[in-house]
Amino acid sequence: ESFFLYVVQLSSTSSSGGGADLSPPSPLEWSEVRWKDLVVNWGRNTTFSHLLEMSTPLHNDGKTKSGEGAMQKKMILHCIPKAASTTLRRACYKNQKESCKTIVFPVQQDPFGYRNIDDFFRVVKECDEVNHFCIQGGDALMSVINYEGKEGSEEEEDGDDDEREPLHFVHMVPFRNYDDWVESAIKQIFSIDGNCDRAEKLLDHCYGYRELYMELYPKAVLSLLIGMTFDANGKGISSKDKHHIM
Repeated sequence: ESFFLYVVQLSSTSSSGGGADLSPPSPLEWSEVRWKDLVVNWGRNTTFSHLLEMSTPLHNDGKTKSGEGAMQKKMILHCIPKAASTTLRRACYKNQKESCKTIVFPVQQDPFGYRNIDDFFRVVKECDEVNHFCIQGGDALMSVINYEGKEGSEEEEDGDDDEREPLHFVHMVPFRNYDDWVESAIKQIFSIDGNCDRAEKLLDHCYGYRELYMELYPKAVLSLLIGMTFDANGKGISSKDKHHIM
């Protein structure tokens, strides 16, 4: 069975009028692409336009379920270096503090639950008003898709977690061309040090540099998420939640 991802871009008509019928245009344009096609054709020179060329446009057929009976959506942005992650993390942290009063959030740069899967699901459960989350992209420990909870915890024994309503998690991974991504990381080192000596030494000795870790490139982050999906299926994890990746 084919595994599909969604590709989303701003609508070309979102800034213009709604046309003759005066109906407001959708701010987003959606397409879908098979992961098999994407992973084979996504190379060093691939741009977002190339992703769109691999994709099939989706059209609203008016059957989208909303209102009563629809699953509440929780948007999860998988943050990666050189894709506005600092700005997004700050916005997510601010949103948590302003929207949720049931948890006393520690003073820190990252949102609560950014690198801790148990803390993440605590916010999901206790802060119903929070619908947008930021988590560390490319982190195998942030296994939102195949999360099974704390083993032997009181919540699990009491069945309290079963009382949480099913949710629709939408996983968002930002796109960036590979060469642009690398160039941005090198520029950051240069802006700090005034030269590229540190990056040269790290790369020459295969020590790596976090901003250039391959597991943090968008294609690798998507691969990890899809792997979590198949891992959950292989383990027979029957989550009550829905997950879509875009």
